[in-house]
Amino acid sequence: YNTCKQLNHLAGSYRHICNVMCNRCVFTPFPDRGNSCLDTGSFFLNFKACCSCQKRTLIETCNKESKEEEDQTEVIKYQRKSAVPEKIKLS
Repeated sequence: YNTCKQLNHLAGSYRHICNVMCNRCVFTPFPDRGNSCLDTGSFFLNFKACCSCQKRTLIETCNKESKEEEDQTEVIKYQRKSAVPEKIKLS
């Protein structure tokens, strides 16, 4: 799948956010990470922008599923967070 819309359609999501990153959302689909081994989190240095809206705002992992099958498939869903911090109440 080459677009977020195709992947989001399969995931049952019709929102205008990149729930599943596709090849167009990253600089390199499978980058050489050297000795980096991430048990939690993701390699966001490779994140270019959402291919649907071209925004590169903060995103977080909202659902990570690891399937222990023959192909060792791992599905990670992302959701964009607001880049504007919440207002701080002054007393």
